[in-house]
Amino acid sequence: MQRSLYDAQKGLVSTRLAKRANQISLFKILGGGV
Repeated sequence: MQRSLYDAQKGLVSTRLAKRANQISLFKILGGGV
């Protein structure tokens, strides 16, 4: 139980990081990354 909770939390964090990275990439593509 403890391990699956940890894995779920880790997955959530990596998902957030990926989402943030995608937003930054999109921002740069649109020319706003000055």
